[in-house]
Amino acid sequence: MNSVFFENFHSASADFPYISCCAENINYLSHIHKEIEIILAVSGTIEITCDNSCFIISENDMCIFMPGEIHSFSSKAESSIHIIKLQCKNSEEIIDFSALRIKNPIDKSSDTYKKVKSLVLLLTQEAQSATPGYGYAVNSMSQQILCHLIRSKQLIPVEKTQKKKHHTYMTLLEKTNKYLSKHYGEYISVKEIAAYCNLSPYYFSHIFKEAANTTFYNYLTAYRLDKALPFLLYSDKKMIEICLECGFSNTRSFNRAFRKFFNKTPTEFKENEGLNQVLLPE
Repeated sequence: MNSVFFENFHSASADFPYISCCAENINYLSHIHKEIEIILAVSGTIEITCDNSCFIISENDMCIFMPGEIHSFSSKAESSIHIIKLQCKNSEEIIDFSALRIKNPIDKSSDTYKKVKSLVLLLTQEAQSATPGYGYAVNSMSQQILCHLIRSKQLIPVEKTQKKKHHTYMTLLEKTNKYLSKHYGEYISVKEIAAYCNLSPYYFSHIFKEAANTTFYNYLTAYRLDKALPFLLYSDKKMIEICLECGFSNTRSFNRAFRKFFNKTPTEFKENEGLNQVLLPE
């Protein structure tokens, strides 16, 4: 399994889903988040990994990922997908979607596929048209999707031990990302991040490697490189400015880390690759 990141870049709010219509050539590394995520393939082919399984989806195939479910996308040639993320909280009824799973890709002959696909297409149309009342329409359809999933017979309960493990991992990665978002440009030690997570340095290092499938320092380097990419591609900042702002001590360490992750120097990446590759979900 590849490194796992907690995704908090593109999130659904309490009163509005996250909607990305016809997102092209998406490459997301393995990640988890608190929302339900629905992927509907529009064109091309996409390789999906989900926990311990791997499969290819193409036009009109659909996948639904539950909170805490580890998954990734890798485009094969030209492709596009609709991405919908839904918050799962309700003030009247508490349902733990993180304790549920569904078999992916969704069977096209199933009632779940037909109803959810229809609602996803309507959601994207409403979001794109943005005519008066679209906010109410989008939220109404989001609730219909959640209601249908709750009442469908395709959801499978997660074993208690697995549920506890996923919750521990997701909480740790979420807290780590929260800390890094404020301090990634500074020197960060395992002792500091462990204290923030109320853990001993030894236990933090152990459980973090289990959760992210990599060491904290590798994760930190990837996080810093991800923050450096927009500066590298879209700004006039000098390389030393980018390095220091993103937590690297000098251009030598930045270049070494960049080559390790991308097999290219920052200059080669800027000229030839752009954002066709990503480290963290964007």
